[in-house]
Amino acid sequence: MNIFEKIKQIESRKLEFKEQLPQGSAFLKIVSAFANGAGGELIIGICDKKRRIVGVDDPLLIEEQIMNCVHDGVYPPVSPFCTIITIQKRTLLSIRILSGSNKPYYIKSKGVDKGTFVRIGSTNRLADSQVVQELKRQVTGLAFIDEIDFQHQNISFNNKSLNIFFDIMGMVDNSKDTLVKLNIVKRNNGDQLPTIAGLLLFGSPDLSEYDYACVRFSRFAGRFKHLSKTMNFLFAISNFCKTSPHSQLYHFEQTA
Repeated sequence: MNIFEKIKQIESRKLEFKEQLPQGSAFLKIVSAFANGAGGELIIGICDKKRRIVGVDDPLLIEEQIMNCVHDGVYPPVSPFCTIITIQKRTLLSIRILSGSNKPYYIKSKGVDKGTFVRIGSTNRLADSQVVQELKRQVTGLAFIDEIDFQHQNISFNNKSLNIFFDIMGMVDNSKDTLVKLNIVKRNNGDQLPTIAGLLLFGSPDLSEYDYACVRFSRFAGRFKHLSKTMNFLFAISNFCKTSPHSQLYHFEQTA
């Protein structure tokens, strides 16, 4: 996409226009939000409302200011990619921020709790504690449901629900090793503790803090027949959750 086509685009999760370089924390919020998301590009020298090309006077000076501001103001370190663009005898400055691999990225002076921002549409929003934890999980590759819930580590699973589940799945072996392989429990310092997924499926019916839990899956038309096993697995989970009296999952969203 050339610069003329880009200017015609609306501001989005990955694109923003500014007439001048935002000062202080206003600029750092953009950097933090782009790095915590899918990356993005900020183009300086464009009137963001009318898309009028106004240009910048000294792009090299602005680039130096950007590098110093980001280096001193954002942690973990972020490396902006700056490009000088000449259009209609005016000069623009493009600042590209890549999606970070060490999230969350935050404004140093504000700390993680008050300085972590994410991109919502074309706006930068302060991330709450749950979003910050999710950003941390993205780094480790650990899903929320795979985490151990230490607050409910003494809860026993319902054996009837376990038997129903393994019968639906066509599995005979329901030993502790199998539960570990399915991420229903995890080993921790010699103990086997329930994961959040295990609690949702087989825990006691009074875990009110997980009332929001929902199963969501989609099936798309295609030629890949090997996906049928995956879908059968998902449908088995869905049927189990609907029929088991002990499952915490009451909400289902299915697209076929």
